[in-house]
Amino acid sequence: MQAFPCSPGSGVEKELHNMSSEDVNRYLAMEEAAAYLNVSRRWVYRDSRRHRLPRYYFGGKLRFKLADLDVWAQQQKVS
Repeated sequence: MQAFPCSPGSGVEKELHNMSSEDVNRYLAMEEAAAYLNVSRRWVYRDSRRHRLPRYYFGGKLRFKLADLDVWAQQQKVS
């Protein structure tokens, strides 16, 4: 699994990059997904639907599966 660069600072970025292979099936909160993709929370909330970023709702909260984020990011590759 290739992690995307995140700006240093918060513990969220450090925690995400230290994940084991079992953690790829974990669901991330919007803030964690934004940090993982190195985009703003606003982008994740507003544009994830338009860009077909796989997302889930649990208890009224938006969640993202780490493995889905990796697959989606690879599909965004431009040559």
